[in-house]
Amino acid sequence: MLGIEDITRVRYAAGAWGSNGRWTPGATTSTTIEASVQPASGKVLATLPEGERSRDPRMIFTFDALRGASQYDGTDADRLTIDSVSYEVRELTDWRTAAPIAHYEALALRVQESGVATRTDALEYIIQGVRSALKLATGLVDGKVIVHNPAGGPRPALPYLAVRVVGDRIIGDAERVDSLTGSDPRTRSRGHREATVTVFGYGDAAALYLETFRIDLDKPAIDAIIIAAGFSLSADGQTTESPLLIDTAIETRWQCDFTAIYAIEGTNETQTAADLLSLATSYTDQSGTTTTTGTIAVDTDQ
Repeated sequence: MLGIEDITRVRYAAGAWGSNGRWTPGATTSTTIEASVQPASGKVLATLPEGERSRDPRMIFTFDALRGASQYDGTDADRLTIDSVSYEVRELTDWRTAAPIAHYEALALRVQESGVATRTDALEYIIQGVRSALKLATGLVDGKVIVHNPAGGPRPALPYLAVRVVGDRIIGDAERVDSLTGSDPRTRSRGHREATVTVFGYGDAAALYLETFRIDLDKPAIDAIIIAAGFSLSADGQTTESPLLIDTAIETRWQCDFTAIYAIEGTNETQTAADLLSLATSYTDQSGTTTTTGTIAVDTDQ
C-alpha cells in the first residue's frame, strides 16, 4: 500500500443507552496499526451530506481489522487517531475475499465535539419529561425512547422513538412576581416561553406508539408527569409518515409535533429591613385628636 504509517485504532466494547436517553460508550482498547491514509476523492465527497463534507473525510486502507458501528452488537465504530486528530469509521468495505490483496477500506470522518450529556436547561427538562410520559404511555424502556440525534452511539433496534425539542420562543412580556419571606419582600421576574417537541418513530410499529401517546396525553397519569416536569404539552396536527432512505432501502419513519409551554424565572432579589423606610400613617379628626393607623414599608431602592 502507498504511504503506510502508524495510526492508533480505538475500539469500543458494548455500550448502553442510559436513563437520560443518551448513549454511554463501552470501555476502549487502543492498538497501533499500519494504514495508508488518503484524502477522499471528489466522487466520494459527492455522496456525502453537505454537513459531512467539511469533516475532513479520509480514506483508510489497512490490513488490520476495522469495525463500524453496530446496532445489533451495541458497539460504537472504531476511532482512528491520525496526526493527533480523532476520526470515526463511517463506511467500511471488507476486501478480504473480493480483492487480489485482502484488506479493509474505510471512509473516516473527523470526530465532532460532543455536547455535554448532563444538562440542566429548560429544554432538557422538556426532553426528559416527554420521554417519561412516552415510556408510561407505550411501555417502552429507556433504550427505545432516546434523545434525537445524540452524540455518538449506534441506532437501537427497530422500532424505537426519538425526542427532539427546538426553539425557546418568547410569549408576551416578562412579569414581576412579588412575595414575602417572613417580613422580607422578594422580587423575581418570570418569562413565558414555548418550544416545538417532535417525536420521531422508526419502524412500522412506531405509528401505533405515537397515536397511543396522542390519545393518552390528557390521561391524569400522563398529565401528572408533564406537570411535574414544569410545562404543558399539546399535540399539533396528526401523526404523519416521512419515509427515510437508509442505504438502498426505504425505512418507515413517523413523526408527530407538539407544543410545550413553560416559564423561566430569574433569581430572587430579597430585601431586608435595612433596605426599607418605615413610614407612619395617621389622621386628625375634627376634635383635634390624632390617631396613628399603622406603618408601611417603602422600598428605598425604587
